[in-house]
Amino acid sequence: MRAIGQLPEENNARRFGNFLSSQGIKYNLEREKDGRWTVWIYVEDQVQPAAAFLRDYENNPHDSRFQTSPPVESSPAQSDSARRKRLSFSSGSTWGISGGIGSVSLLLIGISVAFGIFSNLGEDRGFYRRFLISEYFRGLPEIMHGEYWRLFTPIFVHFGFIHLLFNILALKDLGTIIESRLGSGRLAVLAVVMAPLSNLGQYWSSGPAFGGMSGVLYGLFGYIWIRGRFDPESGLYLDPQIVVMMLAWFVLCFTPALQAANTAHGVGLALGVVWGFLSARVRFL
Repeated sequence: MRAIGQLPEENNARRFGNFLSSQGIKYNLEREKDGRWTVWIYVEDQVQPAAAFLRDYENNPHDSRFQTSPPVESSPAQSDSARRKRLSFSSGSTWGISGGIGSVSLLLIGISVAFGIFSNLGEDRGFYRRFLISEYFRGLPEIMHGEYWRLFTPIFVHFGFIHLLFNILALKDLGTIIESRLGSGRLAVLAVVMAPLSNLGQYWSSGPAFGGMSGVLYGLFGYIWIRGRFDPESGLYLDPQIVVMMLAWFVLCFTPALQAANTAHGVGLALGVVWGFLSARVRFL
């Protein structure tokens, strides 16, 4: 479901919604805090024609083609249901998403779980050392000799059940939000770019002894947060409480009590923020 724009008055919004119904376009109207009404379109193939109708309606709302039968009222239950579907990452479950899980998210989770099983949750160094970015502190000799998978595989290495569990929960929600709004291809591209860059940043900062998905997760978080703020029509949204929690955890990880791959977090977050902002301005990014 994607937003195509807003209308300032309820009557106008419902009149336009009624017109969409007459065209066979499935939609939802949602009242925002400022009193404006956001028009959401359920089917991706109908987004472009609906947006064109909205532009025409805004230019001439009294055009005869928009004067159809009286507006169809939507029940509060329908509105609430649609809102829960849209605000996938706000409240209601461990991290806030309801419904299924995206295919790329599921694949990344599956690989992480498999690594957890075969490495005995990071206890079997003989297994996981082949998937660290390197076994040396300088030069990345393995990658220089063709072991390019090491740029990516540290994101699947987790040290302990809690480490793996929290990363799975976060990936389930953040990844599926992107997949459900922008497609699985977008999540795959984000992960493929963010994984090696965050891993390289952490390696240059502290050496090869690190693992986990959190660099990518902070990248996805930054992307959803910023793109949602500057491109509401993308359908991406993060509840402010989730934003505060993620940023608070980002800061807490720098305290001596916690041992975390902070450089990977920082690189991922910076990439996500910049990418999200640019995507809001240039749609093909």
